[in-house]
Amino acid sequence: VIAASDRDGDTTGPVIRSATIADDLPIASEDVNGLLAGESSVQGNVLLGDAAGGTPDARGADDATVTAISFVGKDASPETLSVIAGGATISGDYGDLTINPEGSYSYALNSAGEAAILELSGQDTLQEEFTYGLTDGDRDVDSTTLTITLRGENDPPQSEPLADQQNQDADAVTGVDISDSFDDPDGDSLAFSAVGLPAGLVMNTDGVISGTIDNSASQGGASGVYEVTVTARDPFGSETSQTFDWTVTNPAPDFVNENTDPLVDDTYTFTVAEGAGAGSAVGTVPADDPDGDTPLSYSITGGDTNNLFEIDSSSGAITLAKTPDDADGDLGTWELGIQVDDGEGGVDTGTVFITVTDSPEPPAGTTLPARSDE
Repeated sequence: VIAASDRDGDTTGPVIRSATIADDLPIASEDVNGLLAGESSVQGNVLLGDAAGGTPDARGADDATVTAISFVGKDASPETLSVIAGGATISGDYGDLTINPEGSYSYALNSAGEAAILELSGQDTLQEEFTYGLTDGDRDVDSTTLTITLRGENDPPQSEPLADQQNQDADAVTGVDISDSFDDPDGDSLAFSAVGLPAGLVMNTDGVISGTIDNSASQGGASGVYEVTVTARDPFGSETSQTFDWTVTNPAPDFVNENTDPLVDDTYTFTVAEGAGAGSAVGTVPADDPDGDTPLSYSITGGDTNNLFEIDSSSGAITLAKTPDDADGDLGTWELGIQVDDGEGGVDTGTVFITVTDSPEPPAGTTLPARSDE
């Protein structure tokens, strides 16, 4: 309810107004990290995401922080600690976890963990799971887990050569999955990244490439050839890479006419009378460009030996450059070569047949009416 008054005591209202306020809740996402034989500690930040490329936590509009940490041991009762400024340290079965309100943490092996990790073979693991809680400024909460994996020895991921790819400007690319060419002997999850992709394409962390190629991508790379490097990384920092070429070509523009006979594609036929003056319209030879390159440029490439015609370079409209004259040999059928250029190396050619018809002469002795220029 809103009311207002001035110095003289005049008032207005009350007026009832309503507003809807949506609370942006925190969302905690699972985190993983790990140690190898010979390592004694590991660090990370649960709010920012894990070493395998995990999703960062959503802290919400009220800026959630880590407020609690808990652990359920193999031979001990559950333990939960409050996380305050300066951090909290909780003991696991194999090590101690220290975590701070802003999400940073460190995990250090204890004597049991140091002994246990030395007994593990390459693909054997031990894990312990901590649960942390987020709380925002108006006490909204969410929780998830931080899993620490102990591995005796990390086997790096492996990969096979990737096949080259080819597309045209403005192509839609859906679901090019390269992850099948990568493998981890230990079964670790892999996070993928790529550099050198044509403009408009992206790769997600699962190794899938998608997007719409930029309509001028063929003008980039090395003459349209992009050297793309894909890297797969395991949670312990080991990685493997493969490089392949992605070639992008420019589709040429295409003259458009109403003739459905493929034998006379890109062929136009027009007629104009002898008496038509300079600038008179003859016809238009439009073109389409598959990837939307603009502007298209039109030109007459041959056949106009009398310089009788001209073409608008931006629209393809053909007009008379002068008044046809039988005395100059302008009558009859002209066969002109035409071209359209998209400015990125793509061209199409066509043919225009223009017939200049003879205007009947007046009978002998006929007096033509006087011409008025008014």
